[in-house]
Amino acid sequence: MPHWGTILTVACASLALAGKASAENPGSAGTAPGATVASGEYLSAIEQDAFSFRRLQTELMVAALSCGEPVLRDQYNAFVIRHRPALRENGRVLKAHFRRLYGRQATKRLDDHMTRAANEASALSWNDASFCWKARVRFEALERIEPIQSAGGLVREAEAALER
Repeated sequence: MPHWGTILTVACASLALAGKASAENPGSAGTAPGATVASGEYLSAIEQDAFSFRRLQTELMVAALSCGEPVLRDQYNAFVIRHRPALRENGRVLKAHFRRLYGRQATKRLDDHMTRAANEASALSWNDASFCWKARVRFEALERIEPIQSAGGLVREAEAALER
């Protein structure tokens, strides 16, 4: 298992891009099921799950970086390793979505979206007193889920854990 700093270095680089977010938005980081994106384009169920999963991953990354709990960093690294297939597939879905909408501008638009998502998660970590607690609960739920689970299934299970 790699040292937590290895994986979190990439996370820190993502957060360092915070200042470059654009106002153009293919859907907020928390795009709701059945939502349309800013351009009026409808999101498929798979795309909705992909945006939700990315939001969850980003919030967990921010918790690992900002909550000051080494166990959260370890849990984030375990999450990335355990659910690597779902993370890869999710990335593929998001890239395809942005290519479909923006063509040659897809990479820039996806980067902008990721930056906004990180900014939103960071703001949430400052404004929600239960942010770190929620991350702990979500990590515990995700540790019990088989790695072959779909992105949507992972999100639903992590959110259901908060209700228990």
